[in-house]
Amino acid sequence: MSKLLGLITLILLVHLPAIAQVTPPGEVGVGYTFRMYDRPSFQQPPSWLSMNGWNMTADYNFLSWLGAAADLDWTGNASNGAETTIMTGTIGPQIYPFGHHKWTPFAHVLLGAGRFYYRYPCACLGSNGTSNYFSEYDFAWVAGGGLDYTVRPKVGIRLAEFDFEQVNFGLQGFGKGSMPAQNNWKYSAAFLLHF
Repeated sequence: MSKLLGLITLILLVHLPAIAQVTPPGEVGVGYTFRMYDRPSFQQPPSWLSMNGWNMTADYNFLSWLGAAADLDWTGNASNGAETTIMTGTIGPQIYPFGHHKWTPFAHVLLGAGRFYYRYPCACLGSNGTSNYFSEYDFAWVAGGGLDYTVRPKVGIRLAEFDFEQVNFGLQGFGKGSMPAQNNWKYSAAFLLHF
C-alpha cells in the first residue's frame, strides 16, 4: 500500500509543472467574427442576416481567475445593392473558473455600445445612382464564453468564443422602445499575444 501511495505522489509531483501555469498579466488579440443578426420584423418577415467581419480583444488579469476584458468587433453584409454593418464595443469582467492553463475556458458579461449602419440604393428620379443611408448608436450587452489554447508562453489561440448579444436600435426613426430588442448570436476566433 505504501508503494502505491508513493507512486501516486511521484506521478502528481512530476505533473505539477504542467498543471501550474503562470497567469499572464494580460493579452491582446485580433481575429474573425461571425454574427447572426436578428432582423426587425418591419424590414421583412422575421429572419436572420449572416454577417462576417473582424474583432479585437484585450484582457487584463487581476487574479488567476478574474480579469477585465474589452472587445471591439465589426461585421457586415452586402446584398441586392444594400449594405448592413454592425459595430460593438464592450467591456466587463471575464472569469476563468479553472485559472490559466494550456486549455483555458472563460466566461464574461460585457456592457457597451453598438452602431447600426444601413445603406441602400435611392429609387428617386434623377438620383444618378446615389444611396440613402441611416445609422444609429445604442446600448449593447454581451454574455458568453469560450476556450483559449496556449501554444507558447507568449502566444495563444482563441479557438471559440460564443456570445449572445442584445442591442435595441430604434432603427430609422421608429424611436427607442418602439421596436423589440435585436437578439444576436456571435462566434469569434482570434490569435492572442500574452504579455
